[in-house]
This record gives sequence, structure tokens and C-alpha cells, in this order.
Amino acid sequence: MQSVSEKLGNAIKLARQERQLTQRELAERLSISPHYLMTIENKEQIPGSDLLFRIIRELNLSADAIFYLNEGFHLFGARTERGKEVLRQRAF
Repeated sequence: MQSVSEKLGNAIKLARQERQLTQRELAERLSISPHYLMTIENKEQIPGSDLLFRIIRELNLSADAIFYLNEGFHLFGARTERGKEVLRQRAF
């Protein structure tokens, strides 16, 4: 099972790359240093809640996509069949 920092780092990096943004470009949009963004993507740091919400908003992600990416959720919020099954199981 992946740690929170691994899930966040992987999802953020993938979303950034899908949008063809460099670390520097995204960091500027978030008003953080490129080095700090690199540490998040490399799973060395976990962003605080305020920054995490800004990242989600800037990359147009869903919280589900970040935390359940490897459990069947598509990065951009569209749920796969596996994702739907995970939701059904968690509902009980």
C-alpha cells in the first residue's frame, strides 16, 4: 500500500505533466518555490491543507483522484468500474 506522500506526489506529478506544465510554471502559479514542489512530487514532503487545496484547484483535480488513484479512479475524476466498486465497498 502506498503512503500518503507517495499518492500525493505521484498524482500531482502526473497531473502537472498531463497539463504540460514544468515544475517552475506550476510552482509560480502556486506561489511556492520549484524546489518545494519537487520535494512534494518526490514524496519527501506532504503539503499542508491550504497548499493541497490550491494544487487541486490549479490542476483541476478531484480529491478522490489524488487519494484513490491506484484504487480505480481516473486522475481527472472520471471513475472507472474498479473505482465504482471501491466506493460501493466503502459505503458499508
